[in-house]
Amino acid sequence: MALTKQTARRYEMALTKQTARKSTGGKPPPPAVFMEREQVGGWLFQINCGKGLKWRQLCDQRPCASYPIRDLAQAIVAQEYQRNRSMGRTTAKKKISTSPSSPPKWKWSAGSRVLSTIGGSKVREQFLDLVPTQVEGVYIGFCTKSWTTGEASYLFPMEKGLNDNESGMTLAKDWKYVFAFLSRRDIDIDDGTTPMKAKRGSKWDWKVVVVVINDDSTTEIVGRHIANCFSKFTKNKNVMDSPEKYTYRQCYADNPKALNHYLLDMDVAMILKSLVYESGGYTSKKELIKDEEILTAFYGTNQFGKEYLEAMHDEDWENLCEGF
Repeated sequence: MALTKQTARRYEMALTKQTARKSTGGKPPPPAVFMEREQVGGWLFQINCGKGLKWRQLCDQRPCASYPIRDLAQAIVAQEYQRNRSMGRTTAKKKISTSPSSPPKWKWSAGSRVLSTIGGSKVREQFLDLVPTQVEGVYIGFCTKSWTTGEASYLFPMEKGLNDNESGMTLAKDWKYVFAFLSRRDIDIDDGTTPMKAKRGSKWDWKVVVVVINDDSTTEIVGRHIANCFSKFTKNKNVMDSPEKYTYRQCYADNPKALNHYLLDMDVAMILKSLVYESGGYTSKKELIKDEEILTAFYGTNQFGKEYLEAMHDEDWENLCEGF
């Protein structure tokens, strides 16, 4: 097989290096003027480039000086032969079948449903937690934003819908356990008339959900039902610009507190008259005031509840639940 000029040059330089080793008594020759790294048939040739590198055998890392020059030349010739073969080798391309296949028949028709990407796919998630009170069957629902702490959810559309003369009755039946939306009491000020704000510096009151469970439903069932109803309600474009996802998390059942721990004193009186007085068989406010257990559950202590209701004029008591 004829050698190319490049192969002959490499063979000549290999002979020069071997001769230089013999003339120096086996010591490394002066640095070569070229560097190349090749792997052929298990051999690794690393030719000196001035940094003390030596030819090495890949299998046992011994110097190649002990091998005959003809073996080295044969390895270079074999390498050149394999390179020439690989350069002329072509890889057959796989033919791609272009035969048409039957498309799957999806259960969809044009115009039946459109996947909208307007506004992105982000849905604001809200959390719902329930807290029991000392009034049997009455819970307080706290709705908060998932992406921040200490900030109330925007419940005004739900409150407005429930109080609407036309749609309010339908929502009351669907939501079932939602009794009212009322302002949360600011327990830091704790004067019974100051509501807590939706967040620090806000002018809007923090609204809570008054939940009444008067059947055998668990708080888990009730919480999930309310969260699902709120999520469905926010999908109405006439109600909110962007839908929201309400997720029920848990009920904090430990250490229930009196109702006025969460609500303003006047709102507690409205719930007292609506739930207890009008359905409990009481004939007058004076008769209700005598029920110490009821007053304690609503106002924390029997004494405070008695003093608050006695200070209320009879006309105010009679008109207490107007529009409630």
